[in-house]
Amino acid sequence: MGRSPENFRIGKGLGQYTTNDYFAALGVPLTADSVQIRHRYTTLAKMLHPDVCHHEAERACQYFAKLVSPAYAAIWSVKGRGEYQTLMRLIGKQLLKKNQPIVATFPTTQRYMAMPTLPNYERAVQSLAESQYTFFDRVMAVSEQLSELNLFYILFAEGYVPVEPVLPPAPVKANPSPPSARSLADALAQAEGYIQAQEWDQALARLRQLLPQHSNNSQIQTLLGLVYLNKKIIGMAKVSFQQALKLDSQNEIALKNLEKLRQGDIDGRKNKKGFFGWLGGDS
Repeated sequence: MGRSPENFRIGKGLGQYTTNDYFAALGVPLTADSVQIRHRYTTLAKMLHPDVCHHEAERACQYFAKLVSPAYAAIWSVKGRGEYQTLMRLIGKQLLKKNQPIVATFPTTQRYMAMPTLPNYERAVQSLAESQYTFFDRVMAVSEQLSELNLFYILFAEGYVPVEPVLPPAPVKANPSPPSARSLADALAQAEGYIQAQEWDQALARLRQLLPQHSNNSQIQTLLGLVYLNKKIIGMAKVSFQQALKLDSQNEIALKNLEKLRQGDIDGRKNKKGFFGWLGGDS
């Protein structure tokens, strides 16, 4: 029989910056409302009941009393959940202000970062939660994976842009010449063709190839903003449009779309309130 953790504190991801990551403890996404939270709580209450876990009844009771129940009490109510969401938003902002590398250590988080959309995030949480309390020796490890996933969801909601992976330098040719204006124009035309065909992944890949040598190109930043916008990666779309305006203050496309983002008039979010709209509303 294994041993239970001493303090039942989730020490990675969001949990390392708060008293505990209550959403991760329950295995629900940050977008969960009271109904979802209540359903998860009752499911775990049945799963961890001593009559069900009679061989490890003591450990089951400990996890329920020291991890599940405190999390439920903290975020079930609209008020409690709102206060916790405010704290999470502040954590995200503070981490971004420090401008330090934030590394994802778990494969689930790394896959989410490749396409950080809300459906992908919620599916990843659901997948991890299915096995969270199946084996007691794995409860805290799975909870830490959930907490890291929650951390990066918050960061992306606040405009986080992941650092591109460092590639080994290409062999240096004799008298290398910079890419011609013609080759750049052709590459941009190709990216625009992908956008017109709504092939967002291909467009994103092509534009990212251009960034290292053309990071100060307003058109590239604008096209990136459009791609992120259509992929529903709102935070990164905003960052790209803002960068485009820094390079060209008269960029009409960037101005227009930033104004829509400020008004919340993107993807039917007009009546939402930014971050809190993404994290779920009253139930």
